Formats: sequence, structure tokens, C-alpha cells
Amino acid sequence: YYRQSLEMYKKVLGDKHPYVATELENVAFTLQSKNDFAGAEALLRQALDIHRALQGENHPEVGRALFNLAGVQYDRGETQVALENMRQTLAIYRKSYPPDHPETAVVLNVIGFGMTMAGDYDTAERYLQEGLAMRRRLFQGQTPEIASSLMMLAVLRVAEANYPQALDLSRSARDIFTASLSA
Repeated sequence: YYRQSLEMYKKVLGDKHPYVATELENVAFTLQSKNDFAGAEALLRQALDIHRALQGENHPEVGRALFNLAGVQYDRGETQVALENMRQTLAIYRKSYPPDHPETAVVLNVIGFGMTMAGDYDTAERYLQEGLAMRRRLFQGQTPEIASSLMMLAVLRVAEANYPQALDLSRSARDIFTASLSA
């Protein structure tokens, strides 16, 4: 369906239109879900090129496109390349959004998780703590977003073999998730 839609948009709107970029991303996500990472990456690069051409290098849509590309690169095992694209996304978001923004918090947490998986625990800690602090400023009370940040910190603590703190963080996250389900 997405491929048909993509071809229709290209025919009607031309190759360099935001709707074409969106459909390229939709087809890419389908390919990614089928583990066709090369095909997904090629389409996401096309979408990124469209966003850059239409909106400039520092537009949030370019950041989002880089974020999506990084997801495929991470799935392919290209952790360092993915992290570099995440850092570019973060730089764009910091220029484009207010100091505290939900999308920026997401990217901070994803970079922190990637750094945990790469074994750079000190850097992971900085990103994860910044993401958690931002989410606490953005979201009042105990929310799933805060619980998600706590879980990412718990993963870091497991990687560091700090199991008591990992357990405490996991329990706090569980309690928040549980409370949010009953709200």
C-alpha cells in the first residue's frame, strides 16, 4: 500500500515534496520491520535529502529524519554511526526547540542508552541524567516518560554491575507505570 501511495505522490507532487518524504519513511519503516535494513536506509536517506532541500539543515524535520536513519543504523549494528546521527539530531533540536522539549528528552535518553550499550558508562550517565531531569521539568508528577527514563538508568546500572541500584530504579519505574495504568 505504501509503495503505491509513494508512486502516486511522486506522480502528482513531484519527487521533492514533504508528502513524498513521509511516504518514503513509511515504506522504510515497513522494510525495517522485515529486517531489510539496506532498503530502509536507502529510503530514509532519500527522505532526509528531501527534508534538507525543503527546510534547510537545522530544521526539526531534518533532525527527525536523522533520528529515523539512526534507528536503522543501530539495528544494523552500526552503533557509532547511529550515535553520531543522534548527536546531530540533538544539536538540531537544541537549536530549534525551547531548552526543555519532549523530543529533546527522547533523544537524550536514546543516546544515553546507546552509550550504555557501547560501554561508555560515564557518557551514558550524563545523557540519561539530563534526559531524566528534563522530563521531570516537563511532566508534572509520576508519568510514564519519567518511568522510561528510570528504566534506562536501571539498564545502565545493570551494565555497571550495580544491581541494588538497578533494582531500586526498576521498582520505581514499575510503580510509576502501574500507577499510571490505574489513573
